[in-house]
Amino acid sequence: MRGVADRSARARPGLPGRLAAAGIGLLLLLLSLPMGSSGPVAAAVPAPLPPTEGRSFLPALAVAPVVPGGSTPLLFSVADPLDGPLTNLTVTFSFYAFNPFPGTGTEPLPATAPVLSVGGGNPSGSVTVALGTLGAGATNASAPVDVAAPPGTPSGTYALRDSIGFDLAGIAYRLASIGNFPPALWHNATVLPNGTPTLNLTRLGVAGVIPETAVLVQSSAALDTALYATLGAAGVLALAGAYVALRRRGPASRSGARGPPPRESQAPTAFGNNRSSEGD
Repeated sequence: MRGVADRSARARPGLPGRLAAAGIGLLLLLLSLPMGSSGPVAAAVPAPLPPTEGRSFLPALAVAPVVPGGSTPLLFSVADPLDGPLTNLTVTFSFYAFNPFPGTGTEPLPATAPVLSVGGGNPSGSVTVALGTLGAGATNASAPVDVAAPPGTPSGTYALRDSIGFDLAGIAYRLASIGNFPPALWHNATVLPNGTPTLNLTRLGVAGVIPETAVLVQSSAALDTALYATLGAAGVLALAGAYVALRRRGPASRSGARGPPPRESQAPTAFGNNRSSEGD
């Protein structure tokens, strides 16, 4: 019996043997993983979000006032401030709020609100412009979007929100203006409990915030009045400037001889009212 027990003890591997077997098994498992040029394949790391300063993506955005029954262009340009090209680049504009003239608070859009179109397409309250690919550091001055106010459009300001979508290194990004968010969500993402301003893009669910604009609809008479008032003010300023210039020049001599030089007047400068030396 002792001989049989001795043979069984010799047949079972001890602790060092079991550790060695486990190490060999782990080595075989690592060797079976797919290998690249620099070792095992690692999990993809999400790319960082674009800068939160959305104005750099939409450096130009302007629209002139329009009269009911007329139209005006919405001019804009899109830039790529990042290190790589933006692909599948799109810009979307849409009306979302109305403030009657001269201003009695925000109201829903009326049935005859302004409409948007591109290249003679079907007018609508929302339009998307496809810009394709934009290289790093480049700016795309796209064809303008046409803004038309149907006859009978109420006078007032029509808020126009916008958003930009693109792919960068295979990851989709979206930037949006304030009009794309409910007021409560915007407040919670931009104001801390102690009242300090902030910007929580994760809470908003976007990669950045961009500026937006509004379209002013006024009757032709109101626009003409504003234009004439501006021209009249410019004329008054021009006459005042000419009068001051003549007063400074002093009376002219009939014989052609110049009169005595005018006295030096004390005038404020960029460095203050007092001069300590010549040239200050």
